[in-house]
Amino acid sequence: MLTEHLIINLLLILTVAWAFGKFATRLGMPIMLGELLAGIVLGPTLLGVVELTPSLEFLAELGIFFAMFYAGMEMDPKELVKYIWPSMAVAVRGFFLPFGMGYFTCLWLGGTIFQSLFVGMGLSITAIAVQAVILQNMHVHKTKVGHIIIGAAIADDILSLVTLSILLGLAKSGSVQVSSILFIVFKVVLFFGFTILIGHFVIPLFTRRLDDFEGKGFTFALVSALVMAGAA
Repeated sequence: MLTEHLIINLLLILTVAWAFGKFATRLGMPIMLGELLAGIVLGPTLLGVVELTPSLEFLAELGIFFAMFYAGMEMDPKELVKYIWPSMAVAVRGFFLPFGMGYFTCLWLGGTIFQSLFVGMGLSITAIAVQAVILQNMHVHKTKVGHIIIGAAIADDILSLVTLSILLGLAKSGSVQVSSILFIVFKVVLFFGFTILIGHFVIPLFTRRLDDFEGKGFTFALVSALVMAGAA
């Protein structure tokens, strides 16, 4: 619900994020870093000026959706497939290195094995929406490096999903639930297989008849993105 409190919070967030973003660009850094810093300053970490309400959380999730939607519109899926093996190499190293460092650091600080495992997993998860926006700000999202980074982020999220399933099974029953892990992998493969088939064979049948007149092309793209978001 659009209340006076929500409007004031949005005004404050957007103003501070804009100011911090401009400051970041003056330092030669991506604008997203300044915007993230604004969130840290306004949120409970420092000042606690802005409280996370259900309405604000919904708008934040919607913003993430549109960031990913724009990133997907700007990138070529064929280029992602082209650099799949370099992406996998980056994803594996980018997952296990922070995972191992977080695990052993937590153990060294006195944490239990389970606590250390969850800390390691938390550090190994990537923020793909943030990466996509930063790559766009730096105008490298259509380059080889940009496609490798996004491909690695996707693979990293899948690894995180499987690892989370393993850790939850260990925490609940003390054993690895192989069936649940295989089911997650099956759903991931099914989702990407469905996405590739629909995108390659079905969507072109509709897009040939669409143009930008009255926003029909954009509306169709948005509906497709919402359908895929629901399926995901």
